[in-house]
Amino acid sequence: HPDAGGRGVANTHLADAENTTALSSTVINEVRTNLNRAIELLFAHGRLIEETKYGRPIFEMFVVRATPDGAVDWLTGLSGMARFHALSRMHASTLANAGQRIVAMAFDIMGMKSFNTLFGREEGDRLLCCLADALRKNFGGEACSRFGEDHFYAFAPEKDVVQKVEALFADFAAADFRRVPPVRVGMYICEDEDDIVIVGFDRAKTACDLDRTTWQSHYAWFTDEMRAEAHLRIHVIESLDQAIAQRWIRPYYQPVVRSSTGKVCEEEALARWVDPEYGVLAPNKFIPVLEEASLLHRLDLHIISCVLEDFKKKQDQGVPIVPVSVNISYKDLARFEVANEVASRADALGVPHDLLHVEFTESAIHSDPELFMQQVSALHEAGFEVWMDDFGSGYSSLNVLQRYEFDVLKLDMEFMRAAAHDRKKARSIIAGIVRTAKRLGLRSLAEGVETEEQARFLESIGCDMLQGYLFSAPNPLDVIAQRVYDGVGLPREARDEEAYWNDVSRISLTDFSEFDDGQGIEGISISEFPAAVLEKRQDAWYVVRDNRSFGEFVEGVGMVEQGHSGLRVNPVIGDLDPEFHMACAKSDASRSWELIGGRLEYGSGFQFYVKPLSSSRDAGAYLLVGVPTMLGTALGSFGDVPVAYSVCRVVFDDARERIVDVAYAYANQMYLDAVGAKERELVGHSILERIENVQKAKERWYPYCRRAILLGETVHDVVYSPEIDHWLSFSIAPCSV
Repeated sequence: HPDAGGRGVANTHLADAENTTALSSTVINEVRTNLNRAIELLFAHGRLIEETKYGRPIFEMFVVRATPDGAVDWLTGLSGMARFHALSRMHASTLANAGQRIVAMAFDIMGMKSFNTLFGREEGDRLLCCLADALRKNFGGEACSRFGEDHFYAFAPEKDVVQKVEALFADFAAADFRRVPPVRVGMYICEDEDDIVIVGFDRAKTACDLDRTTWQSHYAWFTDEMRAEAHLRIHVIESLDQAIAQRWIRPYYQPVVRSSTGKVCEEEALARWVDPEYGVLAPNKFIPVLEEASLLHRLDLHIISCVLEDFKKKQDQGVPIVPVSVNISYKDLARFEVANEVASRADALGVPHDLLHVEFTESAIHSDPELFMQQVSALHEAGFEVWMDDFGSGYSSLNVLQRYEFDVLKLDMEFMRAAAHDRKKARSIIAGIVRTAKRLGLRSLAEGVETEEQARFLESIGCDMLQGYLFSAPNPLDVIAQRVYDGVGLPREARDEEAYWNDVSRISLTDFSEFDDGQGIEGISISEFPAAVLEKRQDAWYVVRDNRSFGEFVEGVGMVEQGHSGLRVNPVIGDLDPEFHMACAKSDASRSWELIGGRLEYGSGFQFYVKPLSSSRDAGAYLLVGVPTMLGTALGSFGDVPVAYSVCRVVFDDARERIVDVAYAYANQMYLDAVGAKERELVGHSILERIENVQKAKERWYPYCRRAILLGETVHDVVYSPEIDHWLSFSIAPCSV
């Protein structure tokens, strides 16, 4: 049928015979009625006989009937998949009988989707036809096929196959287009025992997909390493049922640590396959295989069942229970009702729903947004938390937060890796995500934490939970139980305090206006002021969380040890002032901010306020915040003046007639150098503590202070100071606080 021109049903011309004689020639004929209606398609496989008794070349053909559907590709005119498979098997057999080997090839056009977007679908179809023409030219019309989209396949004898592939590259690159994208090719030499269809083209496609980054036409051979992976892939698919039945596949648990306490508050269940033949299989060796084979839902449901069963085992082995998160693939959404399936399995074993958290990746959302929303709503209604895994790995994460309801955002571990290379930019992005999460009422979790420095940074910006090899690799339950028994495992959070610690974690210590309905304290917006969460537990006080400015302050006044860690609870050294306890008691009654008098404000330029945050059976947490005073403003304005000066707090008796004490509130570095003291040795202490003759010092300095405070005078004078053996020219002036 020559009128088809390679685009219709019949596409093989006698001219192709020269190209395909070595393979033995194949043509297609249409049998038509006298009304020119096609009634069936015939496959004709045969050979060209050069000399015959008729004096001219003829074809000797064996004709078989074929179904009309799918015999050829509607766009390119190449053989359809079924016909191509039959032909490839016949040619492989013919070459094997002749002692030759056949090469299976897979072809993909790189960037085909982008090409269609830029130039239109019609132009894209023309590009596909050009590649089909190049395949016909170099491999013959019956030795190539299009399986769909831009996926082409071909076969050829091993001899000169590389030259033909390179010639195809040149022919395709010369096509009449504004831009011709490159082609990648995978190639596999079939062994005698290989079925070219089942083994050959599959391995050729594996080689084809190996390198998707090289932006030029290239080919890749299927290697021994790929062969081993192919064997493993077959093993995974064929052994899945046995692996589940024999418990070769089990959950390994990786702890999630609360950043403010360093205790395990969650665990993530990660599937591990311990195979008797291959040993421990990493997830990337079997999960993509099962996903591609549409079998991943069976793995996910098996892991969920194992996790639920393990709760009972943990209880029996004395392992404190914490919630466990499980991963659900986006392909599971279309296979079963996630909430119903998980709930029924949990109920059958008597496991409370709040002990199981469900993780989805962003791909689950984009696969079917409406279905995903329904599944998430159903999970929440059933009492399960829903986490978003790998947040930030997609292109529309912020839109996702606006539309869907999550309980936890897990930051993609790529952020942690990026922070090591572009520190400032990556850290700014991470801090922004954590702030956004807190404003939306979500908890944040950073995975991939590998260093102490990363952990400290994440804690400092308020990231609630941390996960990574810094704390522990994933381990099976028996290892975790043994560590708990030996007393060497990570401390685990008490189950009945989960809500308490969630409240403690959710407050941002750099911007907690949302905690107070946006009002702040006394109308002042809070941002980067000293702030901390203090906990009272069994009559002892602890700094649970603090921001940088508060940390510097409490270390300066000796309230906590130097270099205190933000990754654990830090005990308060010494006794807190009575004014602090009074303010806490008042705030417990009023449930609002209460001002703290006394020594906490010394040297900071801030007045401190306290408000109840949360409580459990054994503990209470208070939010402590510093608000700048006029003193703070003054110190901010004059802190760099090159004169030695201090600010003191003058305390009068009830009648405001007699000075009871004068205590240092601040001293700049020049003043500290002059008197030979450190800041913590002065601030909060009486000016008389370092003086031998206290009575004489009172007589010298108290009158100056009284005049400045009660009369509002600015006093200038010169006196001799025996303490430092110098004459002092000084000024004393009032400073409102």
